[in-house]
Amino acid sequence: MAEGGTNLTVGHHGSSNYPPPSLAEIANSHPNKIISGHVDEEEGNNKREHLLLNHYNQDQSIKDGESSSYSHQQDHQVQAVISPNEGSSSEEGSPIRVLHIVTALAEYNSGRRGTIEGQDRLQEVMIPVLVDSVSTMISPPQNYQVDVYLILGWKLKPERRRLIEDALPEGVGLEVWDDATPLGYDENDSVTIQHVTRGLARQHRFVIKDKIDRYDFFSVFEDDMRITGGHISYFLEMTAELKRLYDEAPEYLPNEPQDLHTEYFHGPLSRTQLSRMMPGFLRAEVLLKESNYIPKIEQASIPVDLEFDLKDKYGAITTENRTFDPTPCCSVPDVSTLPKDPKHDQVMLWESGITGANVRQFPASSASSKPDMLDWMLLQPGSMKPYFHNNKFVGGFWAGRDGAFGADAVKPDGYQPKYFGQQGGWMATREQLFRFHHDECVPGFFPPFDRPAFKEDGLIYQNVEFWSGGIQLFSGRKSGCNMQRVISLHPDHFSKHFLYHTANNKQLASEIPKSRVEKVNDFYGQINSVVKAAKRTIELGKEKS
Repeated sequence: MAEGGTNLTVGHHGSSNYPPPSLAEIANSHPNKIISGHVDEEEGNNKREHLLLNHYNQDQSIKDGESSSYSHQQDHQVQAVISPNEGSSSEEGSPIRVLHIVTALAEYNSGRRGTIEGQDRLQEVMIPVLVDSVSTMISPPQNYQVDVYLILGWKLKPERRRLIEDALPEGVGLEVWDDATPLGYDENDSVTIQHVTRGLARQHRFVIKDKIDRYDFFSVFEDDMRITGGHISYFLEMTAELKRLYDEAPEYLPNEPQDLHTEYFHGPLSRTQLSRMMPGFLRAEVLLKESNYIPKIEQASIPVDLEFDLKDKYGAITTENRTFDPTPCCSVPDVSTLPKDPKHDQVMLWESGITGANVRQFPASSASSKPDMLDWMLLQPGSMKPYFHNNKFVGGFWAGRDGAFGADAVKPDGYQPKYFGQQGGWMATREQLFRFHHDECVPGFFPPFDRPAFKEDGLIYQNVEFWSGGIQLFSGRKSGCNMQRVISLHPDHFSKHFLYHTANNKQLASEIPKSRVEKVNDFYGQINSVVKAAKRTIELGKEKS
C-alpha cells in the first residue's frame, strides 16, 4: 500500500492514439527493431501467439483476477507522444512505443554514499539525465514514441513538477506517482506499519501491469542512469539475433556437464537453453580524477590483451588493436555537470571482474544479418545451477579454468555482489515480460506478491537490487527468474553493453573498496585473453582427437 497518487500530464502536442496498433503491424513495420508475435484483435487481444524465444499455447495476458489489493491507481490513459506519421512514414507504420519508468527516492541528496548533502538531486541529477535519455530515444534514427513515468519517494510540489514538464522534449507524455513509498511491516517481528523505503523499487511492477498492453517496450531504471535510444535499439537487435538462433536450434540437447573442467563452452545450444537468454548490461562511471583509481588489475596473472582476431568481409582472419569505446554510454555533450568526452581508459566499473568471467562461443546462425554479434559471448554471473533443470544449464569457459588463478582456485558463486553486475534497472519487450511472468519467474513477475515466495507483499527481505538491480530477473535464488544475460565480445558491439551511472559517486563512496574499481578497458583486454585461452583449448582438443 502507498500514500500519494498519480498525476497525468498529456504530451505538449499530439493526439490520443488508442487502441494501439497490433503487434503484427509493429513487427512488419520494424523487422529489425522489435521481435514480437501477433495479436488477434478480433478476440480483444485475449490470445497472443508470441514468437519471441518461445511459442505459447495459452492466453498470456495478465488476468484481472491476478490484480493485487495493493493496486495504486485508477487506469489512466497517457496520450500518444508522437503521432504515427511523425518519426516514421506511413509505409513504415507506427513507431515503437516506449514507457520509460524512473524511480527516485530523494528530492535532495543526503550526503551519504559520496553525494553532496543538500544538493538538489531533482534539478541537478535527475532532470538533466532524464531529458538527455529521452531526447536520444525520440530522435533519429530511433524515432521512438516515448512516455515518461516517474515514481517518487516524496510529495512533488506543483512548481517542481513544472520544472520537469518544461524540460522534457515537446510531445513526451509525463505521468507521476509521487509519495509512492509503500507502507508495511519492515521486519518479521515488527508491529508498526511504516514507510518501507527499499520497497519503492518494487512499485514499477504495478505500473507495468496496468500499462502492459499500451506499450511495446519498457525501460525501468534508477534516476541517475543514462539510458539512450541506442541502448534500446541495440537491445532489440540482439534480441532479434537470439531469436534467429532459437528458431534454428533443436528443442532439446543432452544435458551439459556441470563440472568446472568439463563444462561445454562452444557448440550447439538448444531452444530450452536459448529461451532464457537476453542481452545484458553493466553499470559504469567516468573517473573524475585518476586518484580515484588504484592501478591494480584484478588477477594480474591474466594479461590485458587488446589484439583481437577478427574476420574481414572476405572471411579472412586479421588482427586489430581495439579499445573500449566510451561513446555509447558515457559521451554526454549536453549535460554540463558531466564529463564531455571521456577517453577509453577513463571509464570504470566496480561490480564485475575477471575472476567471475565465463565465456562461450555461440553457434552460427544461417539467417543472421550480423553474424559477428553472437560469436564469443560473456555469460554474466547470476544464474544458479541448483535452481534450474539440467537441460537449461549453459556452460562456459571460466577465466580460472586452466589454472590462471592457481590450482586450488574456486569459481565464484554467480550471486557474489562484486561480480554480479547490477544494471541499475532493466529493459524488456512486452513479449519478454509475458514470458518472465508465465514461464521463467516461479512466483511470477507481477503482483500480487504472495506467500510462500514473498512476505508482506514483497516488503520483507527483498531489497532495492532485487526489484530494480536485476537480482530477481538474473539470479535463481528463491524468487529468481534465472534469465541468463549475455554480452557480445566483438569490438564493434562490446561497448554498447555499458550504461552510465551519472552520479559518478561509487568511485567516491566509502562502502566501495577502491580495490574493486577497475577500468573497463583493462577488463575487456583480460576477457580477450580468456577467449584466446578457450580457443587454444578447443584446438588442443582437436589435436587429441
